[in-house]
Amino acid sequence: MDQERLQNASEKLRAASETADGGIQRTLYEQSNSIAELAARSQQIHEHQLTEQLDDLQTLIEAIEEADDTPKDVNEHLHQAKSDLTAAHGESDSSAH
Repeated sequence: MDQERLQNASEKLRAASETADGGIQRTLYEQSNSIAELAARSQQIHEHQLTEQLDDLQTLIEAIEEADDTPKDVNEHLHQAKSDLTAAHGESDSSAH
């Protein structure tokens, strides 16, 4: 499990939250904290936890993409965070076998 990828995803979501405004800002910040908590754990991170984070992030991405007034930086940070989470999830899959 590559905890560095999770930390990177958390940092990208934190950066997105700093650029966003309104309710989405708090949601991004909370998502960032949730991923950071996973990264900070020394024990095995379970695949279902990563799947849950990816699902939550995908829901956020879809909601933000529907909003016309979302800064471009927010979308870029979200997609980078999703890429890191997807990579970490893939590593979790391969380490489970």
